[in-house]
Amino acid sequence: MLSGMKKKATPKTLLNLKSLPRQRRNEIRRRLFDAWKSGTRAYRAAQSLRIHRETACSLYRRFRAEGEAAVAEKRRGPARSPRAILTEGERTRLARAITGGSPRQMVLDFALWSSRAVVAFVRKTFGKRMGRRTARRTLQRLGFTYQCPARRAREQNPKAVRDWLEKEYPAIRRLAQDNHGEIFWEDEATCQATETRPRGYSPRGSPPVLRVPSRRDIRCNYAAAVSNRGELYFEPFEGALNAERFKGFVTGLLDDVRRPVVMITDNLKVHHANCLKEWFEELEAEGKLWVRYLPSYSPELNPEEYVNRDVKAAAAEMDIPGTAEAITAQTVGHLESRRRDPEAVRRVAFHHPSVAYAVAQK
Repeated sequence: MLSGMKKKATPKTLLNLKSLPRQRRNEIRRRLFDAWKSGTRAYRAAQSLRIHRETACSLYRRFRAEGEAAVAEKRRGPARSPRAILTEGERTRLARAITGGSPRQMVLDFALWSSRAVVAFVRKTFGKRMGRRTARRTLQRLGFTYQCPARRAREQNPKAVRDWLEKEYPAIRRLAQDNHGEIFWEDEATCQATETRPRGYSPRGSPPVLRVPSRRDIRCNYAAAVSNRGELYFEPFEGALNAERFKGFVTGLLDDVRRPVVMITDNLKVHHANCLKEWFEELEAEGKLWVRYLPSYSPELNPEEYVNRDVKAAAAEMDIPGTAEAITAQTVGHLESRRRDPEAVRRVAFHHPSVAYAVAQK
């Protein structure tokens, strides 16, 4: 460096007003207005407040045009047009229709509320024409987002679900407490190599290629039961589930738990097999087992269903097995790792709002 030359000062990092909290933004705007009133040049004020010079100049222009009114921050986003298609009352009615039910209830030929469904609703209800882009903007302003639906069977009986939540399950909990027993939720599942749906990174516009076996017999069938305390019992089986295999599973569960069990399961035909009814009655008379059934078409009410989802999610991150033995080993290995960690089982099985009712006291 030549003698006599001074080292240039490193400029301080400038603030980005948009990224600051609202209170901090208002404080800076007020100080900038005071600087404008005192005659301080914009670039000097920007340097003092550590903001961009262009920001200070823009606000100075607004101060000259609007005065102190420009200090208050206006609502962000596009301004509401005075020529808006829907009035405030009509927007409220549209929001009420969307939150209140499906388009089918409005006699519209749509499964879910989409921009096309909204356009049809506006035309039918208000006699007004609206474009799909305007419909999407309106929905966004009303606080709606485009989401994947939670699937529910049409055959599900809402009254049966309410009765289960308000009457039947509380009675089951009392039954378990009175008999010093444990509630177990039971279900069966199949892990199949051809159904694996993993995701992976690859260059943009070039999706990865997944090599999957075409054989549909590369699968693992298993039955599992999870308790409210996070205990997990499972048993793989070959072929289709029948009454004999289900009886063997229940026997193994009772031997493993060694205390009274209230088992809640779905309405699969095997679970109602005539050859099992007498056996269930004998076990109930002995105070060993009580079998109760969920409402029909209501898998979301069964915590064990979420354990099955966890098994399949874990399989989607692993290599796809090429044999039935390999997929069985993979499935059993994951279930075994869960079984050793009851707290992890509780997090997996009881995290969803649909099964919050089933979370038991420890």
